Amino acid sequence: MKKISYALLIAVLFVGLTGCGDDSTGPDVNEDPPQMPNIEKGQPDVSFFQENNPQKAATDELNETNNYNQAQMTVLWNTVFFSFGQSYGTLFSQANQEEADFNNGVWEWSYTYNFEGMSASYRTTAEELGNSIKWATYWSYDDGQGDSIDNYKIFEGTVANDESTGDWTFNAMDSDLQQEVPFITSTWNFTSDTEKEINLTMYGDAIDDESANETATIDFEQNGTDFSMDLNFADGETHLVTWNTDTNVGSITSNGETVCWDENFQDVPCE
Repeated sequence: MKKISYALLIAVLFVGLTGCGDDSTGPDVNEDPPQMPNIEKGQPDVSFFQENNPQKAATDELNETNNYNQAQMTVLWNTVFFSFGQSYGTLFSQANQEEADFNNGVWEWSYTYNFEGMSASYRTTAEELGNSIKWATYWSYDDGQGDSIDNYKIFEGTVANDESTGDWTFNAMDSDLQQEVPFITSTWNFTSDTEKEINLTMYGDAIDDESANETATIDFEQNGTDFSMDLNFADGETHLVTWNTDTNVGSITSNGETVCWDENFQDVPCE
């Protein structure tokens, strides 16, 4: 059986938005199902680097923004791998359009679709655990040419009712397409809107078989207007980026060497 790539999975997720729901008759209880969480809660806030793109004036030969540019590229290039909310979040968006069933203490939303000979069905489940909810989404797939997946768990996690704490495990596709293999894990703890900690891990098996034992981690913290992101890779490469959204000043330490920028994003000696 051939391996279905992560890229194909994402394509199928988006195609699935054109699918149709099931003929569920809805829950047999008088309670409302829980509201689906915001998956992007588990992603670092890197809007500072997305929104600030300083340009050096043609006549300004003394000022440089190399240090900021290095930090911007490091943060945005690596966090793109952890932007799982936009892709996996479409599953919650679609499921949320369906009516939920309630059986044996578990809420379930399901829908199916057919596309060019392929058929797929999705199930999202939610089990209330007091102050938190355990979520999972499953995928069954048949390409009409002999390759199929049965009830593959795409992702799962437990999220506090107020979404202040939680964890996600997003699975990649193993070669036999039946056993779940972690692609990305995310845990977070928010003590307030401006006090946040997020820990992310990406597993090499989700990229290719040769890097199956490699991992990358990102540890993100926000304390008021002070932010930091600590990136570590299996080959020993490390980056620590710090920035302040009020003053715009920041620094990047790559493999032990630190460089800084000022409020105008210009290169300056580190204090």
